[in-house]
Amino acid sequence: MTRHFWIFAFLLLQPNFTQAFEYKLKPSLIAENTWVILGPNEEFTRENGGYEINTAFINTEEGVVVIDSGPSRLFGEALHAKIKELTNQEIIQVYLTNHLPDRFLGIQAFPLNLVAALPTTREQIKQVGPSLLDNMYRLVGDAMRGTELRMPEIEVVLTEMKFGSHRLKFWSLKGHTPGDLVILDQKTGVLFTGGVVFNGRAPTTPFADIGDWHQELELIEKIDFKLFVPSHGEVSTDTSAISDTREYLNWLDQTFQHSAAQGLHMMEVMTLRKPKSLKEKWELFEEEYPRTVVHLYPDYERDQLRLIGTPE
Repeated sequence: MTRHFWIFAFLLLQPNFTQAFEYKLKPSLIAENTWVILGPNEEFTRENGGYEINTAFINTEEGVVVIDSGPSRLFGEALHAKIKELTNQEIIQVYLTNHLPDRFLGIQAFPLNLVAALPTTREQIKQVGPSLLDNMYRLVGDAMRGTELRMPEIEVVLTEMKFGSHRLKFWSLKGHTPGDLVILDQKTGVLFTGGVVFNGRAPTTPFADIGDWHQELELIEKIDFKLFVPSHGEVSTDTSAISDTREYLNWLDQTFQHSAAQGLHMMEVMTLRKPKSLKEKWELFEEEYPRTVVHLYPDYERDQLRLIGTPE
């Protein structure tokens, strides 16, 4: 065989670095004209392109309402194309449920004058959006190609909004993040909980306040819904995932309070023995717990120092 043959064969075996990352989105119809795209219970990786939350859309008589836009421009474009394929309708509104990167970085694929968020969410995007974008490029790589920071142009109006026969009701909450948007479609009874409720996947906590988060869960539990879409995990018809999320937060709170009272430092808290039941119930528990210690435990240490009157 000639030298040129071996060079050609070698080139054929090399990865194609020019091919764009492809998101394989599989929407599921969960209620009348209501689709959810379930994200895998994973971390941000180059393999999943940062796609690991649940996104949704409602096909109303006036057009399509989208709930969360995904982690990248490419995801937003794939979502936009899938909606067009399934509904053959124009998108008339995009709602962002919080400022975490996997919820808002896909808005680049939509007209920004159709993208709505809470005032707190818009402010958080201004403050931390650049660092979140940089971190996603570091973690996800090629799937972020062409993704740039964009701002939602509309503030969510907390009165009911009517899109065709679908009447949407909104709650502005805080706890999981400083601005959590919860949406109920009163026609179908589908409750979109944004990042507030996790189902089977350990909760993320980079902007969390456990006390406020508990209040969010109490409010959500009182809403009359037929089924709800959690941040991660399967759609549910009961409140078990809400109770599970509360149980997880209670365990964190008690563990951190007790550890701070004992004077344990952060590394000691990370290596504490964890209940087997929690590790079995929550996927990615071992990965999320050390990050949660970093996010939240310093506040418990400061509270303990104030309690005993020691200068910080």
